[in-house]
Amino acid sequence: ILRDATATRHADSIVNVDHSSPVVLHWQLGSFERVNGTDYLRADVGSEQSYEQGAYEKEASAIRNYLFVNATDKTSHWLIDSDEQLILRVIDLPEGDDNNQPPVKWTCYELVKSDSNHDGRLSGSDSRTLAASDAAGLGYKELIDGIDKTLGYTMRDDDMLLYFYSSGSKNLVSEISLSSRQVTVTKELPALHNTTPAN
Repeated sequence: ILRDATATRHADSIVNVDHSSPVVLHWQLGSFERVNGTDYLRADVGSEQSYEQGAYEKEASAIRNYLFVNATDKTSHWLIDSDEQLILRVIDLPEGDDNNQPPVKWTCYELVKSDSNHDGRLSGSDSRTLAASDAAGLGYKELIDGIDKTLGYTMRDDDMLLYFYSSGSKNLVSEISLSSRQVTVTKELPALHNTTPAN
């Protein structure tokens, strides 16, 4: 019983922002991988937090930033100036398949910047933001806030991304120019009809 009560529980993609109990924080740099078709390598910067939650010791890991290194001249830079956010997802565009991996031109990021549901954590349950950069991690810009759920995405052409998502009670699609990092248009999708089962 004592072992169960003091067991350590681990969770991925969570940042504890509740400061009511002490948090031990460690940073670590992940493995560098080449961004396909470029001279750049990218590694994630992760946090490991240990803290007490009720009767349990909790460990939470999360990706907080990315470090880019130019393989030619060895220069390096961070993607984002801050490490306060949680990065949930990275999307390299255009996407290929197992037989064809085109050079990466743009990268999109889904991240959580604030504890929108007030549970003391940054997690996938919070409202998220869509951001984008070029393949080298330069020109980073936030594009859409208040995303509750990603419903899909596709490249309309070499530059335009169609991004489908829900926000509040609405389902939306935004067209994004990746070269200029601008949302060019946002449209609301038809509302779902509430149906009543037949008696």
